[in-house]
Amino acid sequence: MLEDVLWLFDDPFSDLLLAGVFIFAALQHRQMRLMQQKTNQLAFQVSELNVLIRTISAVTDAPSVTQGGPPMHFDETALST
Repeated sequence: MLEDVLWLFDDPFSDLLLAGVFIFAALQHRQMRLMQQKTNQLAFQVSELNVLIRTISAVTDAPSVTQGGPPMHFDETALST
């Protein structure tokens, strides 16, 4: 059993392959962490916008925020890294 694992360290090609797998896993972990941070920032901004909309709609003489404006579209290219 131990000999089956040790051949990985004797072969330079397998060493490079193993290092590549570890580097790929580290980069994927970093990417997921960055995406989670962006998701948290967007969720915070959406909650702030919800508070602002409620505050504006509470004012009696303010025009309605939800009517009459252009439709909002989500831009997916803004999230790409």
